Amino acid sequence: MAWIVFLMTENVPLAGEPALGPVGITAKQEELYRLLLRGGALSAAEAARLTGTGAREVRSLMAALEAEGLVSRTAERDPRYLAAAPDSAIEGLIARRRKELDELRPAIESLRNEFHAAATRRDPPELVEVVVGRRAVRHRSRQLLAAATAELLAVHKPPASLIDTPAIDGPDALHGVAVRVIYDRAALGEPGALASIERLAATGRESRLLPETPLAFVVADRALALVPLTPGDPQRDAALVLHPSALLDAILSWFERLWSEALPLRTAGIQTASALSASERTLLILLMGGLKDQAIARQLGMSYRTVQRRVADLMARIGANTRFQAGFLAAHRGLID
Repeated sequence: MAWIVFLMTENVPLAGEPALGPVGITAKQEELYRLLLRGGALSAAEAARLTGTGAREVRSLMAALEAEGLVSRTAERDPRYLAAAPDSAIEGLIARRRKELDELRPAIESLRNEFHAAATRRDPPELVEVVVGRRAVRHRSRQLLAAATAELLAVHKPPASLIDTPAIDGPDALHGVAVRVIYDRAALGEPGALASIERLAATGRESRLLPETPLAFVVADRALALVPLTPGDPQRDAALVLHPSALLDAILSWFERLWSEALPLRTAGIQTASALSASERTLLILLMGGLKDQAIARQLGMSYRTVQRRVADLMARIGANTRFQAGFLAAHRGLID
């Protein structure tokens, strides 16, 4: 039966791209493993003929797969090799790699200390990097988010989006990292913005709102910042990466000033009987974001007329002349926290 399988599979390319690289399996090793999964038990000579690889190299590859738990062999003088079940075998590899990566964390702290110690001795050109291209900017942003271990500060101003919101507002995102985000009110019109604010609050992160922010930026551990140079121009995307320097100190000071002036954004946590209801708090945040009544109706799943009525009632109750003023008055009076 095995020879029938050989005739059917000979010279037929294996389907699918190499997938096991992240767990340390090379493309040639994966090719052999897939061959065993499809064709059953094979000797080294048979596998060599089917793959066009030398028998000695096949034996070496099989030995590596056996060491990783992906292959076993019979006890014959000329052994035949069999593939292990992929679910358990590959899960084992993943668990091993995860443990190895976790063991690197103490080294990260040591390397970070070396990096910061060297920062004070850098030449001026090394204190600022220029990153060019949308893909490069996004990659650098992901690196910066992943590097944060204690604190992440961000200003979110469309169209310059430097933060991937699932990377900061998910329940398992940035575990143990204190997160503070300032939203330009234009950001509240983006799809999913309100849900992101709610998730930030639910996971203990903080967010605030300003009528307008000068620019977007993100800072990790007060040691590394990313600032866009050409927001809204996908053809000329570029950003600055700031290392410890007077310029980074100015960005940090600027963030704290903006934070002190911004209005806290929370959609839950009513504290007094006179406080706004949860639905009123949500409506107030959307008003402060400058959304028109039709856009608010779409966000909340209400009719246009219902939104108009609720907006009028809310502003009359607070005694505000403008929508953004309503938010500040509500905050100062303790109606929202």
